Amino acid sequence: MITYPNAVDENGDVHNIGSITQENRAAHKYFCLGCDKEMVPVLFKEGQKEDHFRHKVNDLCNPETYLHNLAKKHLAKLFETSKKFEVSYYAHNECPRMSTCKLLEKYHFKDCSGVTLHTIDLKEKYDTCQIEGVYDGYRADVLLTNSMDESVRPLFIEVSVSHDCTPEKLASGNQIIEIKVRSEADFKRPITENKGDLVPPKMDESSRRYYYGYYRPVEPEQPFIMFHGFERELKRSDFRKVDFFALRSNGKICLEEDFLPCGKMESFHLKDSLFEVLVYRRNKGYRPRYNFYNLGLAEAMLNKMPIRHCVHCVNYGRCTIPMECQVFNRRTRQMEKGVQQVFNHRVKEDKVDKYELADKCNNWKLNEASCQRIISDYQHHDIFIWTPDMDDLPE
Repeated sequence: MITYPNAVDENGDVHNIGSITQENRAAHKYFCLGCDKEMVPVLFKEGQKEDHFRHKVNDLCNPETYLHNLAKKHLAKLFETSKKFEVSYYAHNECPRMSTCKLLEKYHFKDCSGVTLHTIDLKEKYDTCQIEGVYDGYRADVLLTNSMDESVRPLFIEVSVSHDCTPEKLASGNQIIEIKVRSEADFKRPITENKGDLVPPKMDESSRRYYYGYYRPVEPEQPFIMFHGFERELKRSDFRKVDFFALRSNGKICLEEDFLPCGKMESFHLKDSLFEVLVYRRNKGYRPRYNFYNLGLAEAMLNKMPIRHCVHCVNYGRCTIPMECQVFNRRTRQMEKGVQQVFNHRVKEDKVDKYELADKCNNWKLNEASCQRIISDYQHHDIFIWTPDMDDLPE
């Protein structure tokens, strides 16, 4: 006899056997999602057998129909009850300034044009959901529509268990998300495109590489999720933002993160700037150990700018400075105010101005290795330097 973990009640609501107890099992009548025949919940003592729904009368039932109907109800309920219903598909992401961009020709930015995984929230565009809805002469497993704006074309969500979408439906021009389902887990996973012309190839057994002493695991092949009729040419409405560091003629530092659009990198400069550093964080997943402030200082000092800081001195670890503090007087055996030599690196910058201290120090010497270490920490990002004698950004 065929058994299932899910069934529907007389109201059409889906119940999992895990929510059924001896106390509430008689609260509803349960019916099969595949054949609509009555089912009964079978509950066992813990550790004996798995609980399940079974048909009240032994009858033929198609498990594929059960899985198909269960997937439709799950997707429809998920859309109706969730605040967001996000789906992701691959598309060309092209900057609208590409044809006139001078930076692209110079620096060959990798992500100005290319294929990107684009995520949209369908709840922002659609507000109604209908199982087995009909539009344009085609029936959808789940049909999403906009009741406020009829000009918005509906979206089809198709569940493919044994039969894929017909070529006629795919050629209709409607937006279709086709989800291949083999088990209950397949329609509960994130709806992300994994098959199509723009989907990057996955690593197979023959192409996996030996990586840090281990072979990279090969991802198991999942049933396909395909997007049909979606706009694949995206136009950026925003520009890449860069971090901005400027050393001004009065010795002050201007520091702003995600401040400047890339389109203004060549034209925007402070009037009294002596030295500017701009950084585009190309790899957002990589966070440098050193902050952008330290990078700007390191670049400025290596380029012989008129600025010093104690941290970037070769003697920083063994340098001592006089500091007012409580000193024990052996004669009176009491704590009194006095001056004591303290290691520089133990003094916080809010206690002493380490710019001024380094500027007056005769023993200050640039620690080039420390500066290079900070700069190398930003090797996964794009760094640009500007000085007033430059007509343009460096090659």
